[in-house]
Amino acid sequence: MSQFMIKKLPLRLPTKKKKNETENDADAIVEFTVRAFASSSYIDDFTGGDDSLRDLNSRALIGAANVGGGEMYGAVEVATGKVVSLAVCTPPGKMLNETPEEREQGMNELLSKLSPEAKKWREKIVAGEIQSFYKESLAKSVKDSWLFALVATDLDYQGRGLATQVIRTVLDKYRGSDDLSPIISDIVMSRNGSIKF
Repeated sequence: MSQFMIKKLPLRLPTKKKKNETENDADAIVEFTVRAFASSSYIDDFTGGDDSLRDLNSRALIGAANVGGGEMYGAVEVATGKVVSLAVCTPPGKMLNETPEEREQGMNELLSKLSPEAKKWREKIVAGEIQSFYKESLAKSVKDSWLFALVATDLDYQGRGLATQVIRTVLDKYRGSDDLSPIISDIVMSRNGSIKF
C-alpha cells in the first residue's frame, strides 16, 4: 500500500509546456489536473469547450496564484516523489487574475484563444457576475478568508481521501492561528456525481 506525505509545494510552473520532462516535473501536475477534470462541464465553461485549452487553464490558475501570493499544498507519494493531489489557495482579499501580472501567467493567452462567444461569456459571467457575487455577497468572507482556487487528484489516486487530507492540512495550518481561516471554495461535481468542494 502506498504512503503519502502532505506538504507545501512550490507554485512556480512554466506557462509553456516543456518537452522531455519527467513525472516529478511541474508539467506532470498540470497534466493530472487536466485528467482529473476531463469530464467536467465546469472546465468546459471556462475553456469554451475547447479541450486543447484545458492545460493552459490549469497553468493560468496556478501561475496567477503564484504571482498573487497564493500557496499550493499536495499529497506526495513517498516511494516515487510524485505529486498526486493538490490544492491551490489564494490569500485573503484576493481573486485570481485581478492584476495584469496575474493575467500574464496564462489567462491573457487563454482568452486570446477562446472563440468570440466563449470570450464574451467569460467576460460577462466570470469577470462580471461571479466576481461581483464574490465581492458583494461574500465581501467579508472573501476579504477574511483564503480561497481554494483549485483542488484536484490524479485519476489513478482518487477515492483514497487524499484531497481531503490536503484540505485538512491547510485548514489545520490556519485554525487557531492569528492568520485567517481558509473556508471558501467553488463547488465542483465529480465524475461519479459526488459533490466536491
